[in-house]
Amino acid sequence: LDMFSTDEREAVYVKEGQGAVLLCAPPPHFPGYRGARLLTDLSFRWMLNEFPEFIPLDKRRFVSQATGNLYISTVRASDSGNYSCFVSSPSIAKSVFSKFIPLVPIAE
Repeated sequence: LDMFSTDEREAVYVKEGQGAVLLCAPPPHFPGYRGARLLTDLSFRWMLNEFPEFIPLDKRRFVSQATGNLYISTVRASDSGNYSCFVSSPSIAKSVFSKFIPLVPIAE
């Protein structure tokens, strides 16, 4: 599991009440195998503003374990903040996290 890019992440501006997707874009990694089955062996979570403030998942927020992307169905003013994708590989006991992505809700 490599490190994330050190490039700054662009802010995401979303009107309150609309949906948003924050892209994880996980770093390169080598998949593992169990028998003949290929495993990605990665786990994705998102942090808000600082470690270890992980975002609780609920009916509005979902993290894809395939892509790592964070989906917010209805953005609220309280969702404002800096988000970071946290990727873990349990098989090698390593975790990395992305640069912060500002989410800026825009009031109607």
